[in-house]
Amino acid sequence: MEQKPYILVIEDNLDIAEIYAEILEFQGMWVEVILDGAVALQHLETAVPDVVLLDMHLPNISGMELLAFIRSQPHLKQSKVAVITGNPSMAEAARGIADVTFVKPASSTQVCMIVKKLLPRS
Repeated sequence: MEQKPYILVIEDNLDIAEIYAEILEFQGMWVEVILDGAVALQHLETAVPDVVLLDMHLPNISGMELLAFIRSQPHLKQSKVAVITGNPSMAEAARGIADVTFVKPASSTQVCMIVKKLLPRS
């Protein structure tokens, strides 16, 4: 049985996070949502998502700090990161560190296309 791609959505806006999760689950992916940077950091100490959808403005620990953590961890070397932020300067700051950066609003179609593009080919 083929394993579903594991997508971790780190987004403090519950409505946006649920929209992303719903569209990705509809595409056959396993999605977890985390609304807080500190909780995400703790989760990423052991989790190995295929793709992380990462907002930059998060409570407790910023998206930039999480991005640096992800890039510093050997067990997350294969994980792809798509930064989605409402702040163009934060998107620019993450460019070159994240695999993809884009500025909100992002349609569910855009999110789905980007995640599919980042998934490893089987």
